[in-house]
Amino acid sequence: MFIGAEGTLGIVTEATIRLTPLLPTRVAICNFPSVKDAVACVLEVINKGVPCQCVELLDSLSVHAVNDAGLCPMKLEEKESIWFKLQGEPAATELAAKQIEKILAKHHGGKMIFSESQSQANEIWAARKALAWSVQGLKPGFKMYSTDVCVPLSQLPTLVQDTQDDFKRNNIFGTVLGHAGDGNFHASILFEKDSEFPAVDAAAHRMVDRAIELGGTCTGEHGVGTFKRGYLKKELGSGTVAVMQSIKDLLDPTGIMNPGKLYPDIENET
Repeated sequence: MFIGAEGTLGIVTEATIRLTPLLPTRVAICNFPSVKDAVACVLEVINKGVPCQCVELLDSLSVHAVNDAGLCPMKLEEKESIWFKLQGEPAATELAAKQIEKILAKHHGGKMIFSESQSQANEIWAARKALAWSVQGLKPGFKMYSTDVCVPLSQLPTLVQDTQDDFKRNNIFGTVLGHAGDGNFHASILFEKDSEFPAVDAAAHRMVDRAIELGGTCTGEHGVGTFKRGYLKKELGSGTVAVMQSIKDLLDPTGIMNPGKLYPDIENET
């Protein structure tokens, strides 16, 4: 609450860090015929308590970008896919993998592809972490518009499908990445000319509206900043925003913490 998005209330001057051990990692990738099947599988994996460090949803265009960049040590089928990161001793990750495989079969999942070593697992996950640059590489010289929202996990298939359909209808080149374990959803849109920006921006706003209508939030990781501050009243209500503003005013009475971000002139926002 004190820091908020982009340090709007204060600055951290001291922190105590807890170190955790590096654990052996295993990565597994599985394809699905649809986003709905993929997320349904993830829901069951989570609800059954299968230990997963990370669960990522990549659409077919994102997988194409990974292949095109050549950063992954293996060629991947360019379909909707879930990437699982499993960490722990080999016996524990083997058990988790077997549990996931049983669940996959119920949701039309394909055969799981596993990393064969620690170094290969690191390479595969590094390819995932570099996805934004891989997407950029699909159209050199183009500009990228990146944004995110977050919805209840049960609504993630609807959000992804509606966003993909929106991109197709409006001839927008965009990829979809979801942190499928928590419903956080990112879109990266590429465009060439400044004249294309209004259409891209409108698509991003429709994505935010869609997320709020599905019971989600206007942002998951990217922060509110200036782009999304107009959505706070719609998402939270005037009363909640007023409480947030009062806390901001109490801790930052002269408005020196990121002035112009999040709350200014909120009463005039629509």
